[in-house]
Amino acid sequence: MSAKQQPLASHPAATQGEPPLSPQLAFVVQFREGPAPWTGRVEHVTSGRAARFRSVEELWAFMTRVVGEGAEQSPEEESGDRES
Repeated sequence: MSAKQQPLASHPAATQGEPPLSPQLAFVVQFREGPAPWTGRVEHVTSGRAARFRSVEELWAFMTRVVGEGAEQSPEEESGDRES
């Protein structure tokens, strides 16, 4: 049986009695290729708010700001132009 045909294993948290992860705390992070390892774009899953980042500090600042604000603002690109 190939890896593509095997069923997905259950997440350890599901079997250890831990609460499920909150979608309000979920982000999609895209990293750019190149010499700077911490550049890319981050988007908050439930609100759609997004930002570009150039360092781990900028990435963390956006994530903590969105979580701290409760992601109540409308979807927007935080730091300028939208990507096509």
